[in-house]
Amino acid sequence: MIDGSALLATPFFGYRQTGGWSAERGTNTVDSGAPFYDAYQTADGRWLAVGAIEPQFYADLVDLLGLPADLPDQNDRSRWPELKEMIAHAVRQRNRDDWIAAAEG
Repeated sequence: MIDGSALLATPFFGYRQTGGWSAERGTNTVDSGAPFYDAYQTADGRWLAVGAIEPQFYADLVDLLGLPADLPDQNDRSRWPELKEMIAHAVRQRNRDDWIAAAEG
């Protein structure tokens, strides 16, 4: 168990050493800092998890949510708060089950 967990943590230690990981919670790609990797509340008060790290999946997410084409760059961390609010606003427009149905396939 110890060996396995140490192996799984290896990328994060590497990111930290190269400046790609911040010790501050909620500022990194996979700790809810990135707008494309977080959970958002839907119109019915339920939650929708989003995990669209790869560019092709991010493009699908943008299309699914009906976001405008002139969005900030996906990896522009300075614009993540703005992009996160845009995604949150879009997700709040439908119930969770409606989003699930829309995303099928």
